[in-house]
Amino acid sequence: ESSTIEKQRRELQVLIAELKDREEELNAMVAVHQRERLAWEDDRQKILTLAERCTLL
Repeated sequence: ESSTIEKQRRELQVLIAELKDREEELNAMVAVHQRERLAWEDDRQKILTLAERCTLL
């Protein structure tokens, strides 16, 4: 019985390590997406400003 518990404990440790790796990957993806969204918002604001200037010409 103790060998079964030890085996399950090792399996859990492997799963936890995999989940931690996946969490790091997802956090990196989120950071990239946030930077892309901020850049998109910046570009959008520049375009709106230029469009407004064009209407004043």
